[in-house]
Amino acid sequence: MNERLQNLEKRIEALDQKLENLAPGSPEYKRLTKERDEAQRKQQDLWDYKNDVIRPMEDRMNDPDNPPSKADLDMFNDRVRRDMDTIFAPVVTSPDSKPDEPTGIDTANLDIPKL
Repeated sequence: MNERLQNLEKRIEALDQKLENLAPGSPEYKRLTKERDEAQRKQQDLWDYKNDVIRPMEDRMNDPDNPPSKADLDMFNDRVRRDMDTIFAPVVTSPDSKPDEPTGIDTANLDIPKL
């Protein structure tokens, strides 16, 4: 997930640099502005996901008095897998590049223990 956030930040910076050299009313400026807004939205979605989904599970995994059950871990894994298609969609890192390939479930940055 952190890598995805970094890629989005790089993408936003690259778009900002391109936008500096364009006339605000030009079609290219409008297209890149829309693309930048979308990258910022994805970035915020990832931050929200990290705070709302990942952190609570990390906290539970580190809580010796209330560790997650196998069912909790299974539900968490299922949710992350479902969410990958929407929240973890490929990110373009520069205005001229193609989207990167999804890296898989490891974006959660969690080592889920075997029960």
